[in-house]
Amino acid sequence: MKNDRTGLRGSLLPRRCERMKGKGMDASVTRFHDMDFILIPGGATLIGSSAECPYPFDMFHGFPSQTVDIASFYLAKYPVTNLDFMRFAAENPSFEFRCEPGTEEEPVVELDFQTVKSFCDWAGVRLPSELEWEKAARGPKGFTYPWGDEFLPNACCCHCTSPCKVGLHPLDVSGYGCHDMAGNVRELTSSKFLAYPNSPSAGRDIDQSSAYVVRGGCWSDECDELLLTNRSFVELQQRDRRVGFRCVLDYPIQTPAPG
Repeated sequence: MKNDRTGLRGSLLPRRCERMKGKGMDASVTRFHDMDFILIPGGATLIGSSAECPYPFDMFHGFPSQTVDIASFYLAKYPVTNLDFMRFAAENPSFEFRCEPGTEEEPVVELDFQTVKSFCDWAGVRLPSELEWEKAARGPKGFTYPWGDEFLPNACCCHCTSPCKVGLHPLDVSGYGCHDMAGNVRELTSSKFLAYPNSPSAGRDIDQSSAYVVRGGCWSDECDELLLTNRSFVELQQRDRRVGFRCVLDYPIQTPAPG
């Protein structure tokens, strides 16, 4: 059975790393472990919201708007899918995993942090930091949504009863080419759930030492929950059917020395 994103569905073995370079640094794509990675160019980056902070010590919105320097990195074009995770489970029998027929191309969900880390270690990748995720999602123009600054109904997978196949919504694509950044599933990051940089909450962090930042909206969210500056969290051992993840390759990619 042909699969338009990962080749033959019957093949569970990871493929070699391939480079597919387009025009300009941000058009460079690398294929690794049957996942496409897009180069996000480093430099000065707009993060946070310029809107008024609704609560004195709000930790669930990115305030204030500011510019930070973020190094170049590769981010996966899509969230990790059930099919991607099946490849991992096939080589790691201690991780039992099954998905419903027909959901192979939907994002994998309900994984705790350690399981996600085990997948990343196996694939030779890592989770994005909170600010790397925001940079990739907002694109070079720093939009509020992947497609612009105004919410568009039906632009992404939201107001639904379950996730959908990745890449199904052509408007839910950031300026760098990363799909499903606003909807479908919220995405786990490697960042601990602390106050947003330079926010009114800085220095007043609640004890969330076992919690990690989750960014983006999901299939069940309302439009006001899809802002790319919104943030939430999951506990270390929490499994949430609204939360998936995508991966990062460090730039430049380290090629093993011959022999």
